Amino acid sequence: MESPIPALEIVAHRGASFDAPENTLAAVALAWQQQSDAVEIDVRVTKDQKIVAMHDADTQRTCDGSLVVADTTYAEIQKLDACNGKGKKYAGERVPLLAEILATIPPSGQLFVEVKCGDEIINPLVDQLTQHADLQSQVVLIGFNSPLLAKIKIELPRVAALLCAALPDKKSTIWGRRDIENLVTTAKQMNFDGVDLDARAMISRDAVDRLRDEKLRCYFWTVDEPVRARDLARCGVDGVTTNRPGWLKSELERDSPMGDGKSP
Repeated sequence: MESPIPALEIVAHRGASFDAPENTLAAVALAWQQQSDAVEIDVRVTKDQKIVAMHDADTQRTCDGSLVVADTTYAEIQKLDACNGKGKKYAGERVPLLAEILATIPPSGQLFVEVKCGDEIINPLVDQLTQHADLQSQVVLIGFNSPLLAKIKIELPRVAALLCAALPDKKSTIWGRRDIENLVTTAKQMNFDGVDLDARAMISRDAVDRLRDEKLRCYFWTVDEPVRARDLARCGVDGVTTNRPGWLKSELERDSPMGDGKSP
């Protein structure tokens, strides 16, 4: 008989973005309703130094108008409809502020905040999270820009930081020993708390154990297939980011020792 699947944190990618418009309060609320362990959002800074949830540099893909976030005030961005083709149910959904999303975090939840812009976010973000000092232990900063992430970590030592990474060789299909050693070196030098890796490449249990030896957390993005999530859980990773948190969680719970083996 196959052994039970180890516990795996479920991180909702841009909220419950399969069902609701990404990076909106609706998607975040739905993710919490679906019992996600954490919600991941992307953040950028507006012209008037407001931190908003937005993946792209402009609003064209997700809203009913095209504005460059860095060149636009929040008041202008707030006029846009961010329903992103998810139907009438979400008509009128707006681009939210980071502060609004912070207010939704439940006592046991975590908010993964991916920094998508440059150094211009440092002061506003540090100010924002300093004002919410009680939530710092529930916020996890993530990003590909290691120097920027390190600068923020210096200012906010209590906030966890994970380095996002994809394999430099797009043809590679596995995170090799050298890749892992490079990540360990960077993470330790810059005082990061872990890594958040591209799930399109496989990883071995030994590689995850190497990260564990250095007390580094290990997450993978983006995982919407239960088989892949199970494989990663067996390798010992902490969690996966998914567009379908509720569905994936229910699929994995079928494998849990507490489950009855039946579909929900």
